[in-house]
Amino acid sequence: MKKKLIALILALCAALSVAAFAACDDEQKGTVIGSGTEYQVLTSTTTEVVFVATEDVHKPISETTSLKNYMDALVYLGEITYSGYEGDYGYYVTTVNGVEEQYYDTYMTYWSVYTNLFELEEVTYATTEYGSYDYNGVTLGSASYGISSLPCVAGYTYALVLSTYTYSY
Repeated sequence: MKKKLIALILALCAALSVAAFAACDDEQKGTVIGSGTEYQVLTSTTTEVVFVATEDVHKPISETTSLKNYMDALVYLGEITYSGYEGDYGYYVTTVNGVEEQYYDTYMTYWSVYTNLFELEEVTYATTEYGSYDYNGVTLGSASYGISSLPCVAGYTYALVLSTYTYSY
């Protein structure tokens, strides 16, 4: 009798686990890290990656933590992939989640970085003057620096968005 009861309980737990995973939205991600708290990758697709910086991904987040440091931690956790090169204003992202920027005769696609970290210690890190991105009611401004020069501050939202620029001749 006890063996049947234990088998029934295990089967019920397995069924509930399958149902719980099936109910998860692939676009909404949060993974438990050692401390038992969650980090927030809000969206990770082929056209955008949006996340809120938390110390569950990069410990500690300090005044020297760059967005690149944080994104490297997300790569290590298997949440995103990216590549690019170091430029005059920091690391420039050219590929995210396998999607590379493209150049055509009349337009180009490229990865834009947006954040709501507009200013920190009298330095402007983002502005809506050169573009903005709204995510769930939060307005993010176009980053003024590459990801290696852009601070990553806990609680702020960061987005990498595949954007299009049309040439005018």
